[in-house]
Parts: sequence; C-alpha cells; structure tokens
Amino acid sequence: MSEERILVVDDTGFNRILIGKSLAPLNCSVEQAASAAEALKLLSKERFSLVITDLMMPEMDGVEFFREANRAKHVDDHGEIPVPPFILCTAFHDKDVVEQAIKEGFKDIVLKPVDRDRMLEAVKKALAGTVTEITVKLSGDQAVVLTTLSEMVDENPSAVLKVLLGELSIMDFGKEIDSIDKLRNLFHDRFSPKI
Repeated sequence: MSEERILVVDDTGFNRILIGKSLAPLNCSVEQAASAAEALKLLSKERFSLVITDLMMPEMDGVEFFREANRAKHVDDHGEIPVPPFILCTAFHDKDVVEQAIKEGFKDIVLKPVDRDRMLEAVKKALAGTVTEITVKLSGDQAVVLTTLSEMVDENPSAVLKVLLGELSIMDFGKEIDSIDKLRNLFHDRFSPKI
C-alpha cells in the first residue's frame, strides 16, 4: 500500500507542527500549508489522502476552503485528481459550527487544543473511508462475465464492480474467511443454485 499523504492547513505554524507530530504513529507523509490559497495550489497538482484544516484563517476560512477544493477540478498524468476527505480542526466549541461542517461534508471535527488520541481516531476513521484505486486485469471467463454484466445493465465495468463490492460489503463473512479457498467456497455455498 502506498504511503498516506496528509495535508495540514493552519495559519499558525505551531498548530501545524503540533498536528504533524500527533500523526507520527501513523508513519504517514505530512505536508503543511500556511493558508487555504497555498493548500489549493498543492491540491491542484498533488494527490493527498486527507486534509486537516483549521476553521479560522485569514482570507479564506476552513469551510470556504473545503467548498473551493470541491468545486475545483484538476488533472494530472493519472487522470482527475480526487478531492481527499477533510477534517476540520477548530477552537470553537459551537454546536452549530460542528453541525454545519458535518452537513458540508467534513468527515470529522477535532476540537482544539488538539488531543492526540482524538486526532488519531479521526484520521484513521477518515482514511478508512477513502477510495482505494486499483487496477485489475481480467481475462477469459472473468472478463466475459464482467463485460456481459456491464452490457446487461448498460454501465461501464467500474460501475458494475462498485455495485458488486458494495453488496459484498454488507454480507456477514464472519471470521471463517482466512484464505482465498475459503472465500471461494463461501461464494460457492451462498450463490450456487440449490437443487
């Protein structure tokens, strides 16, 4: 798995350093930006796994930064650069601010002063929900099945795979799956026609 890249955005250098140090147990790469404008430039040309932003910053606050990041579309050699999930870090213990941030789409809100354990919990949760981009090469029967399903529902193969994986995610696999053979047998047992 590639190393997670986290962008920390805060106009106060001490806060950027403190948050960066709190992320040390994750062994991730931490980049810093002193303003939303600087962060937007980084997001326009680099891929990040997560953004942690302060709420109150001069020129553009954290919520407006989030909105602007989601409005912008950028492309690199690998295609469109996805907007990473955002965590809002704020000293304002205002219920309305928290509710509004969640409605806007922030994955979590961490209150200042930053508690290391709380920050790690929020980051792990946000990263667990990020999209993993993989490339799968199929041949033979596998390719035929995926192509046939795609044509049947008039969707591209990626959309079909997302639906299949989404349905699998709600299945209860239990703890009995610890090898590829057991996974194959489970699918055979659950999906083979019963005679």
